Amino acid sequence: MFRFDVGEDGARAGELIGQLRWLAEMGIQTVIGSVRHVDRITPLEVIGREIIPAVAEDDRSPAD
Repeated sequence: MFRFDVGEDGARAGELIGQLRWLAEMGIQTVIGSVRHVDRITPLEVIGREIIPAVAEDDRSPAD
């Protein structure tokens, strides 16, 4: 199972975006996993503010 871990206050958001982009390059279109520290609001806010927009933008980019 994939682990969505944005780190403390989003410190690992860039790393997570990189992992998701790598999976997309491998042809993976959907990732299901768990959110580390889901009991806190901050990881969910970071995912909504930084992760989802970044990978959604990648999805709209024209293919090479």
